[in-house]
Amino acid sequence: YRWVAAYNGDANNGPVTAACNASNESTTVGAPATLLSASANPAIFKMNVTLTATIIGTTPTGTVNFLNAGVTIPGCTTKAVSGGLATCTTSSLALGNNALTAAYSGDFQNASSNSPILTVAVYSLFDVDANGLVDPLTDGLLILRHLFDITGPLLTTGAVGTGAQRTNAGAIASYIDGAGFLFDTDGNGDIDALTDGLLIFRYMAGQRGAALIQGAVGSGATRTTSNDIENYVS
Repeated sequence: YRWVAAYNGDANNGPVTAACNASNESTTVGAPATLLSASANPAIFKMNVTLTATIIGTTPTGTVNFLNAGVTIPGCTTKAVSGGLATCTTSSLALGNNALTAAYSGDFQNASSNSPILTVAVYSLFDVDANGLVDPLTDGLLILRHLFDITGPLLTTGAVGTGAQRTNAGAIASYIDGAGFLFDTDGNGDIDALTDGLLIFRYMAGQRGAALIQGAVGSGATRTTSNDIENYVS
């Protein structure tokens, strides 16, 4: 880039424009690197994931758009870059694999650039073995066994689905414990095998209406009807 100086003039002087020709009066816009990361990968459907774009350049400013399969993620457009970072938190990622990118606008010192694709896998909360399917004879059984305090090989034997990403007892237990009260299906503040676990298992098995909730809603529940439970688990 070459600079040009322009004077507007005044009552006594006319306007003038002059090029800056000295070699030390030019500047070059650098080519920054844009990197993208996610706070959770795999992530849980409908739960927040924070995306962070890292711009490696010359004191980068400007903005970042976060995209999923080339389409801007709702609420994740023109996020300001500060300290070389731009972030966006979203709960709108779809079930399955999401092809995410960050598009950096550039500024007067840095050219625009795009990050490589980051694939973020999103699973249902109740896909405990993370194989992309929700099955009562795998995921439902794993939840019930864990809530009944079954550990070690007895937790997972015959209950891990084909293509599972979480396969050992420790990983299964850590996942369920880490989700915490998200497994409190009836919303009474307790996680119990004979209420929450049974409700989840019945839902996975296709039971709806009265058959879903009969004898399986805990004391003090805030979700008490079959519609409440179905909407929550779905």
